[in-house]
Amino acid sequence: MTCAAFRIGDTRGIACLAPEARKLMRGVWMEFHSYLGPMFFADKDCTKPIHDWANRPRLVAEFDRWFAAQQEVL
Repeated sequence: MTCAAFRIGDTRGIACLAPEARKLMRGVWMEFHSYLGPMFFADKDCTKPIHDWANRPRLVAEFDRWFAAQQEVL
């Protein structure tokens, strides 16, 4: 994950970006941040976030399956 400090006027912060967006399932793309966890989107450009993802059992199950597969690789 790439992180960069920024300053806009008096506002300072750190922005972290996932290395790539991956298609998790039909109509859902995901960025996975090792520190922040997953972010889900309804488009491949990751401009339409899915805020209610925790209330979507099928999406959660698919993420759980993906995450478990990642742990097997480690």
